[in-house]
Formats: sequence, structure tokens, C-alpha cells
Amino acid sequence: MRSCNIKPPSPSSSPNHHSFAFAKKLKLGHLHLSVWLTLQELQISVERKTRSNIRMFASLSVRIGEVLKPQHIQSEGSSHKPH
Repeated sequence: MRSCNIKPPSPSSSPNHHSFAFAKKLKLGHLHLSVWLTLQELQISVERKTRSNIRMFASLSVRIGEVLKPQHIQSEGSSHKPH
């Protein structure tokens, strides 16, 4: 049996960005669930092996930094300030 290690989803980024990391592997029957969470990114991977040994794989990756951007809200309000 070979051991599977969870690697960061984006190896191109420097390791300094991944100051916080949460990795979890779950096994639900035939489903293998991998969750990788950093401050910038959330990745969920689901792998399923059927009886005919066909691997079905689904991966969801969300970049948290692009979702939480309060800067554009502040720039809209400051663009028109009274004199």
C-alpha cells in the first residue's frame, strides 16, 4: 500500500504565502475526500473507485483572496469625497 501525501495545490507560489494550512483526508466507503485549506485557497478533491477500477475524480478550487476583496468598496466611496 502506498501512502498518499497531500501537496499544496499551487506549488508555483512561494511557501511564505502558506503560513496557515489545514489538510484533511477522509474515507467514506468508496469515496476518498481530500480537503486543503490555506489563507488564500480552498481545494476539495473527491476520488471514487468503481468496481471496474475506473477512477472518477472531481476537484474544486476556490481562491479566497479573490472572493474577499473589501478594497474596491472603499475605493468607490473615496473616489468622490467632499472638499
